[in-house]
Amino acid sequence: MKKLLFRDQQYGVGVLLAGFNTLVYLLSINIKGDDALPVFFLTFFASGGYWLSVLISATFRRKTYRFCRIFPALVLSLVSAYTLNRMMNVFDASPWWFTVILTVVSIACLSLAFYKEMPQPVRILTLAVTGVGLVVFIYLAVYLTPIYAFSVAFFWILGISLHSFVPLLFVIFLLRWLFKFAGNDKKALNGLFAGAGTVIVVIIVFAIRWHSVVGNINDTYRESFTEDDVILPAWVRVAQRVPKNEMTNMVLKAGLTYTLPSPELNPFRFDIPSSQFTEQKIHNPLIVIATFFGGRINREAALSDRERIKILESIYDSRQQATERLWSDEDVKTTYVNSNILIWTQYRTAYTEQIIMLRNDSEYDWQNGEAVYTFHLPEGSVVTSLSLWINDVEEKGILTSKDKAETAYRTIVGVEQRDPSLVTWQEGSTVNVRVFPVTSKEERIFKIGITTPLRLDGQQLVYEPVYFEGTDAHNAKQNIKVQWMQAPEEPDYPDFFKQEDSELVAKKNGHYSNQWAIRMKNTEISEAAFHFDGCYYKIQQTQMTEIPVSLQYVYLDINRSWTKEEFHEAVDAAAAQNCEIRIFNGQQMLTVTDKNKDILFTRLNQLQFSLFPIHLIAQPEHSLLVSKSASAAPNLSDLKGTPFFSELSQNVTSKRPIYFFHFGNELSPYLKTLREYRLLNYATGNMKDLQQMLIKGVWRQASVESDSCVTVHDAGINIIKQQAHPSTAATDAPDHLMRLFAYNHIMLQYAANWNATEQATEQMVAEAQQAYVVSPVSSLVVLETQQDYERFDIKDTENSLHNASKKSKGAIPEPHEWALIAIAVVIGGFLFYRRRMMNY
Repeated sequence: MKKLLFRDQQYGVGVLLAGFNTLVYLLSINIKGDDALPVFFLTFFASGGYWLSVLISATFRRKTYRFCRIFPALVLSLVSAYTLNRMMNVFDASPWWFTVILTVVSIACLSLAFYKEMPQPVRILTLAVTGVGLVVFIYLAVYLTPIYAFSVAFFWILGISLHSFVPLLFVIFLLRWLFKFAGNDKKALNGLFAGAGTVIVVIIVFAIRWHSVVGNINDTYRESFTEDDVILPAWVRVAQRVPKNEMTNMVLKAGLTYTLPSPELNPFRFDIPSSQFTEQKIHNPLIVIATFFGGRINREAALSDRERIKILESIYDSRQQATERLWSDEDVKTTYVNSNILIWTQYRTAYTEQIIMLRNDSEYDWQNGEAVYTFHLPEGSVVTSLSLWINDVEEKGILTSKDKAETAYRTIVGVEQRDPSLVTWQEGSTVNVRVFPVTSKEERIFKIGITTPLRLDGQQLVYEPVYFEGTDAHNAKQNIKVQWMQAPEEPDYPDFFKQEDSELVAKKNGHYSNQWAIRMKNTEISEAAFHFDGCYYKIQQTQMTEIPVSLQYVYLDINRSWTKEEFHEAVDAAAAQNCEIRIFNGQQMLTVTDKNKDILFTRLNQLQFSLFPIHLIAQPEHSLLVSKSASAAPNLSDLKGTPFFSELSQNVTSKRPIYFFHFGNELSPYLKTLREYRLLNYATGNMKDLQQMLIKGVWRQASVESDSCVTVHDAGINIIKQQAHPSTAATDAPDHLMRLFAYNHIMLQYAANWNATEQATEQMVAEAQQAYVVSPVSSLVVLETQQDYERFDIKDTENSLHNASKKSKGAIPEPHEWALIAIAVVIGGFLFYRRRMMNY
């Protein structure tokens, strides 16, 4: 083979050029648009020059191995075509497996020059790969058929448009080679048929499975309209019933993430950023073929794009991709994350301040990008500061009502295209952060601060990091600095943390990661308080008390998370206490009996998740809801505008919190929101704990929350607010106690005022402004000028904590304290002046 390679220098040069073009393509993989023009011309001229030499010599008519000089030319053209695709997007990104197939097939085509020198097994293998390639190139040739006329019409422009014929040329020359040189080699041809047949079988099986899932989704959607008394929307019922697997994921994303052929294929198409789904677009040949033969979701008569996106959000954790964007964030990258963490173990509180740097990698100077993040906060955390650097100056955010902040941001970003930043509250312990504009001219910097309660885990406290998804952070660098406000007891750092000389500081440098936590021994709670505006805030250990309960009804919230054994044990435990057992079947409440229990369980156990209508529990004081759930489910806000949400919001606030027992600590987003809104009197444990509770008839709960006491359950603390006596001295407790109190108090009020009057909303906003906390009714916004704030009637509150800071002091003097300080200064000045006069 080596002899043949060097004997035919033209073929050898072609192979070397193919390797060179492939290397250039791989090294420039992240270069797109106009910046890819030099790379394209490099590969294009290498390909064109070699084609010219092959056509002039016409050596493929003479000897067997010389015929195969055409294959280096085709491989060179294939690489050139995919380089051109970076500027003229005919194909979206390919799946990794398709790239591997094209690479292996190209190598096999180059090796056909040595076919006669190959041992028989190698021949069979080579033709098997060639058979795979033949099917692949037939697909590509057919897919590109709509632009052949365009390519012929404009071929005179350096012949660039002729790239569309590369797959067709592969098919023609592979077939010609097979008929000429392998037609009599029956054993080797068996390999060819095996390779091609395998691909065809895979396509057929995929299309059949695709058709089955599409039919299942369409049928489920339509059936939901034929059932009586259905209170959940049709898309929810589809999300509950479809199998959660990769095939369902692809079917739902067809046309959103996975591109599908349109009647007119425009070779100069460019992607306009979608406000619905922003996952990278992928051209998957299997999906294109499957939609042609196996159909697709009927968007006209069944699921709309918006409903499909809601299903993807619910069961595939795709909320970040579905977040609305006013501008594209495709080229925006996170380059640096600096985390400063302050921990007060004696107050079971931490403050995390993250400074984040952004860069826009777009090749166009004029193209602005919008950075859109979803920050995941530890349970019970609240955003308490926001800053944006404008003209190299840190501009702090102002806390205002959510409506005002969003109106200002949309107006400025959508119309005026100037500098704002916005953070808004979302369900499920998340917040949405937006920064605009991010340009290619300079890095953008913003800062966000989060107040977090430390989670109590047995005899340990746990600090869990804040993390985000959204703007690409794969190559981001990270610096973490942990500062203890008092010496920790038995701190347990992850391996990559380094403790400084002082036991109060630990650091970590490296790539961005959120897979870590810091543990420490639980310490005694401080009795010190934070004073502000005539009130003080202090924490106390949550005292659990046992209250007698007279349960008459046990409601079981059944879904796929339950096992049949758990279901029967729960039924038996409730029946032993003469409780009536009820189940919601999606339409109505049914009483469980020995005759129907197995039927009900079998049906409901097929659901991916459940949304139990707690407003249909008639006697909350005598009822217990028992649940088990997974993390995948809709948020409560996803149901707004549906009869389910309307009935829930109108009826649930007039009832007392539901006694709620949950197996395990992983709540669904729906249940997590109900708990955060104080609609569930929450307890967790195992089956034995449930059985003991039912036998004893007692319920363990924390103190009842009020305007003067809130409970932070995961931290195991109550935060107390009381009027301070004028003589009460200020202490060094952090202002985060007041911030946590305000956030939890707002959540307590929000559930009670779901259909809030304007006055009730204004009161909640005023409380949020004083403590500077982001909540369902309040947001932090940074605008470019004071005139912008005035235009949108956004005013800062003087009597407030303002943005939290790692330099904040433990307490802010009260008005009467300022008076005492002023008097002390005057008296001190008088005495100093008098002493000087006496010395004269």
